[in-house]
Amino acid sequence: MLKIIFMAIMLGIACGALSDRIKVLKDFLTDAYMVVEKITQIIIRVMPFAIFCSMAKMVISMDACTLLSVFSWVPVTFVANVATGNVTGLGAVTLIVAKKEKMLNMDIYNK
Repeated sequence: MLKIIFMAIMLGIACGALSDRIKVLKDFLTDAYMVVEKITQIIIRVMPFAIFCSMAKMVISMDACTLLSVFSWVPVTFVANVATGNVTGLGAVTLIVAKKEKMLNMDIYNK
């Protein structure tokens, strides 16, 4: 990885030093960057759907006993998150306690 970073830096310095002579190379690199960026955007948009389909296929292929054993780990992971101080776990507990103790005004969401 360090080799790639080093070569990218050296290429950038060389392109900057030869600014007028290598306009074609700069245009090619800019266009290549735009293509890679578009591919990355497509992957980022498709990935949640692909993950959902993969998880759905896995859940459908399980029998009821296996599915219940998988879902039995949900409370365990929640307690582990709260015990280790995970922000998401503490945030959920804080919201539950605040709503129960009427410290949180949820009426604005019910309109």
